[in-house]
Amino acid sequence: MDKKDFSNYSIPSSLPKPSLGSLEKTISSISAIPVIALKILEVTQNPKSTVAQLESLIKSDTSLSTNLLRLVNSSYFGLNQSVVDIHKAIVLMGLKTVRDLALASSICPLFSGESIITNYSRINLWKHSVCVAIASRMVARRIDSSLDESLFTMGIIHDLGILLLDLHAHVWFELILTHPEYQQLGLEGVEKELLGFTHHDLIQIILKKWQFPPMVVEAVAFHLQPSRSLIFSQQTAILYLANCLANRHGLGYTPHKNVKAEEFNHVLKVLNLGIKDIHVLMDDLPGELVDGNNLLIMIEDM
Repeated sequence: MDKKDFSNYSIPSSLPKPSLGSLEKTISSISAIPVIALKILEVTQNPKSTVAQLESLIKSDTSLSTNLLRLVNSSYFGLNQSVVDIHKAIVLMGLKTVRDLALASSICPLFSGESIITNYSRINLWKHSVCVAIASRMVARRIDSSLDESLFTMGIIHDLGILLLDLHAHVWFELILTHPEYQQLGLEGVEKELLGFTHHDLIQIILKKWQFPPMVVEAVAFHLQPSRSLIFSQQTAILYLANCLANRHGLGYTPHKNVKAEEFNHVLKVLNLGIKDIHVLMDDLPGELVDGNNLLIMIEDM
């Protein structure tokens, strides 16, 4: 499919402008996130939930079960034995890892379908999201393995606000990406000028509506401005750094290439990292992505 030509840029005067409130109502009314994903989140957030409940929930969705087992058996996780059932996957990999993979597998279908505008496509946004998820896990392991909780999920959904604009305000999304001053203003700058809000504002409201944990909401909302994160500063800093690494690698759709020195230095301080550490992480990421190839190509099988 050829890229669309928007050389004659104009905004129809009759085109209604979406508001944060109207988008929230639209997205909430049609359950934009798969029901199974919300159920997984609900079960895993409840301290009284059992492994059997998660296992039963995953098994209730054949497609989810199949994708999950394929991921579990991929080289990315390096298991020395084949896993053929969900219970064994949970035992070997732990509840949190299986939860993250199940959420990724259930959210992935949202990225399917053709939508090619300039250098954007849903497939490329998925690849970028997976790259950030893998990088987040990699950075967390280097910093403190206990910080790994939910970081993979945060990586997968960190730019979900972009996808929601594409899905539910598509004409305006096209106008944003083809704006004559897009290169100068950047994605958020054009969003602010045309809509009065950004995709970060949208996803913050939506994640709260979907009852995602506060840590996830804060990290995703401030992953480009980690200095604004006051409670979960380490997790937000890791997500920011993972996004920088993914952008530097250049896989998929990379809308945020400019790095602000003050934010980057803030992150280095929060995570107690030096420039040598950053170079090591940059060198390690390609290998991590090769191992995580099953996640990257999942969207292509939809």
